[in-house]
Amino acid sequence: LHYNLALSYYQKGRLLDAEDQILKAIEMNPGHADLHLMLGYIQNEMGNRVRCILALHYFLFLEPHSERSLGAYNLMRDHFDGNLSAKENFGQMEDEHSEIFDQANEALQSIQLASHSNPDANFKEETKLFFNQLYELKPSLHNSIWWDFYTPFFNEVANSPYFHVYSKYISQTASGSAKLWLQSNPDELKRFDDWLMGD
Repeated sequence: LHYNLALSYYQKGRLLDAEDQILKAIEMNPGHADLHLMLGYIQNEMGNRVRCILALHYFLFLEPHSERSLGAYNLMRDHFDGNLSAKENFGQMEDEHSEIFDQANEALQSIQLASHSNPDANFKEETKLFFNQLYELKPSLHNSIWWDFYTPFFNEVANSPYFHVYSKYISQTASGSAKLWLQSNPDELKRFDDWLMGD
């Protein structure tokens, strides 16, 4: 019900209403990839760069190798690499943490690509830095998917022994080398999965 309402509102351009409905849907079923993809697209339309990146990262974590994963990955990278404009204040009266998101956006803008010779490696290190910086910005009083769900999850993954696996896992539709690495290292992927499951 909430997803269908969100889709209807999204198609009508009622982005705040669409966001409200999709957040309710995620609260009920956080493991449903469609919901995070929709949230990412809503945030993209709003111009909310940081929030779009977080939602699409989680979608790619849940669904890294479907046809739509490539579009989600490319959109996430466009935002991460600064190829799209950002305005983290859309609907600011409804968002008590818009100032913190502005700080997060500034932190993201300060992360520059050091070299284009190995973009996969650069993306991994810069993403880890971004997740850690975002966690440091986490407000002490918070009650939202951004701070209670996405931020702690990605901070934990970024500081785990398996972040290199995660980076390749979400990149496999866009990077032939990442896909090949995963195929050649099934034990690493299994250890990452075991870690996620708490084994």
